[in-house]
Amino acid sequence: YNIISNVGVAGSYYGFDVCAFMSTIEGCTSAYNYIGFYVRGIISSSDTLLAENTSIFMKNCYAVDSYAQGYYFRGLIYSTIVSCGADGCGWQGYTKPITSGRRVETYWIRECRGVSFIGCGMEQATKALRFSSSLNCSFKDSVFILKTSEIANDYSFNNTFVFGYSQNILLENIRIKHDGRTFTSSDKLFYFESASSSLEYAKIVNIQNLYDGNLYDVMSFAGMGTVRYDCVDIREANFRRRIG
Repeated sequence: YNIISNVGVAGSYYGFDVCAFMSTIEGCTSAYNYIGFYVRGIISSSDTLLAENTSIFMKNCYAVDSYAQGYYFRGLIYSTIVSCGADGCGWQGYTKPITSGRRVETYWIRECRGVSFIGCGMEQATKALRFSSSLNCSFKDSVFILKTSEIANDYSFNNTFVFGYSQNILLENIRIKHDGRTFTSSDKLFYFESASSSLEYAKIVNIQNLYDGNLYDVMSFAGMGTVRYDCVDIREANFRRRIG
């Protein structure tokens, strides 16, 4: 049982590395760290999840200029993250890139179950969320302000929302804004890892009320071709209906 409140960390590998249950993290700031907030279960030396942690409540935290993820959640169950923000994370390019030109997600949700994100967002990055091997998680009432000048260069590095081996993921009332450039079919906004199973994964991702800042939104799916919607309000519970 821990309460971490109003703490700031700068210039380290992890701003915060929290392995706990029934705990609260609030009002904390990570600046110029490799990973901003790493909130996790018990991980082995061979990088295997050994045990999950439960009941983490996190609110009003801020990750700025993380070299990799602003927030990395692994092995959490029935936890809630509220009103957290991030600026300029995921560039892997300020000092020594691991992979030249590679961009990583601001929020990585990995091996999590029943985790809710409410009113969280990010600015000045090209990749927003990655769900990996997660179940029954949701991201609601969020705004993602993208630095889209980078998206035009190579879409393969700029999948804004990535889903891999995950089920029952809900994105609801999500707004995507950017620096004014219109999204085109070259922008792969939604990417489903393992293209051979993309259609299966598409069935179980529910996206409601997705708003693009321009006149239309382009929905591109790896292994599915490109689906273009001429409306800005999307209420769709099953992508399969939209795929020819």
